Order: sequence, then structure tokens, then C-alpha cells
Amino acid sequence: GIMPGAGGTQRLIRSVGKSLASKMVLTGESISAQQAQSAGLVSDVFPTGLVLEYALKQAALMARHSPLALQAAKQALRQSQEVPLQA
Repeated sequence: GIMPGAGGTQRLIRSVGKSLASKMVLTGESISAQQAQSAGLVSDVFPTGLVLEYALKQAALMARHSPLALQAAKQALRQSQEVPLQA
């Protein structure tokens, strides 16, 4: 198996659940792109030949927004993973 550092184990469990996280960490087994998408690790899966085209389209969509707004959104997304859910 492999041992993710820097809180990787905790983030992996929050992302994919304890069962899949345990399997990945304890066996070191890779998962397919489709499995990663189903588990919520990636948002989209494309054939190799279309990856650059998709990435450029996504970059253009992001470039329409101000850098400060993007920075704040990214920070909020990162922090939301670390904050416990409370009622």
C-alpha cells in the first residue's frame, strides 16, 4: 500500500468514502479514469486527444472572471474541505 502525506488520507476518505480510500491506501492499487469519475475524484474524463482542447475551453471560461474572484473561490473550496459540517 501507500501512505498519503499532508492530510491526504483524511481528504481521500472525505472524497471517496472509507471503503474505496482503504482499498487504495492499503493495496496501492490504481483506479481507472472512469472509477475516479464515479468516485468524485475527477469531474470529466476524455480521450487523450481531446484533453488539451477541453483544458483550453475551461481556461477560457475561468479567464472571464477576475483573478481576485478566482483566488477567493479557490480558497473557499480548499477551506470547505477542512471545516466540519455543523447544524
